[in-house]
Amino acid sequence: AWKERRAFRSGSEALLSCRHLLFLREEDDLPFLNFVLGKAIAEHPESLELQLFQLAALRFIHCDAKQAHDQEKKLQDKKGMWIDRTFQLYAIVRRATAEVSSSLGQAVNLVEFDSKMTAARRSHQNCLSLIKKFFHLTLKKEKSGSVAYGRPSPAVIADMVACVHKYEA
Repeated sequence: AWKERRAFRSGSEALLSCRHLLFLREEDDLPFLNFVLGKAIAEHPESLELQLFQLAALRFIHCDAKQAHDQEKKLQDKKGMWIDRTFQLYAIVRRATAEVSSSLGQAVNLVEFDSKMTAARRSHQNCLSLIKKFFHLTLKKEKSGSVAYGRPSPAVIADMVACVHKYEA
């Protein structure tokens, strides 16, 4: 007689009980939460609210991607879901894919950062060599071996302008 009795009068009542257990944030309560959720789904299999809660629990609490994916497929195949439930399903799927892509994205971002940093280093070295060349063009060597700044020739000025254009490019 006890096994045939219902623990929850409605899916909303079952969902409220599950949410309350989750709100308490006790890790020791997770097995009991699974039991309550399983009992609620068994008693009210038609409740989309419970199915979406179960999907979120599988996805974010238990991190069981395979079972969550199966649950997603079942829910996505349902016709006539209300717009709020459709959006709720979309949000759960979107967040799950964002979490997966963010962990992959971090590795990709590190590789991308490294390649861009290498390119920046190369450009910086090129810039420094162009600046050095630019100032060397203005130097006038004296016969005695000392270096003095003098008025450059037109050819040297043309080389300097070419250096500046190369630097700007």
